[in-house]
Amino acid sequence: MSLNVTDNVAIIGGQALLPCNTTPAVHEDSVVLVIWYREDMGIPIYTIDARSTHVTKAKHFSKHFTDNRAMFNITFPFSFLRINPVIESDEGEYRCRVDFRRGPTVNRISVLKVIVPISEISIFDDNGEIMETAGPYNEDTSVSLTCKVKGGRPPPAVTWWKNLYLLDDSYFFKQHFTINVLTISQLKAQDLMSTLTCQASNSNLMSPVIKSIKVDVNRK
Repeated sequence: MSLNVTDNVAIIGGQALLPCNTTPAVHEDSVVLVIWYREDMGIPIYTIDARSTHVTKAKHFSKHFTDNRAMFNITFPFSFLRINPVIESDEGEYRCRVDFRRGPTVNRISVLKVIVPISEISIFDDNGEIMETAGPYNEDTSVSLTCKVKGGRPPPAVTWWKNLYLLDDSYFFKQHFTINVLTISQLKAQDLMSTLTCQASNSNLMSPVIKSIKVDVNRK
């Protein structure tokens, strides 16, 4: 029995393609059975029975994907179990087993990670949530701005930016939130109407989620 492992990443609502090697080692051989397992379940989740026909004409069976979200696409050298749309509970370890008429059985492991998008981003100061403009704050005073990001799996990285300059990349987790507190120790006159942006990202498969605010300053 040969065994290969691949890592796969998919976004909720998107599609996942889990590979399976259906190419026989010798040209005269052919596939007779393809069985997909999910390793936390004791029964097959998807089966292609080609014992009495060619695999491209074989019947497909699935007791797990009763909502027709999965389809095994037969191509060579690799075939794919297509899951579309992906839901959060699809995350897990899958195994594709291929039995050939003459050759040895081939197994392939696919580890599927499901990315959960960020659901909300908000900015607060001591007076509450800031929608568009923070302040006004007095010149030469300090201010703390809190960016709270809800949701996202894996948890997002949350950073503060001014134009293209990174101001703060320290963040922490609290309950279902990822939080970054930006402290400006001394506001200057040139900070008037400057733009600050909080950015949250948990996957390079998606664009970051951002929220920008203006800072209003009372000059001396």
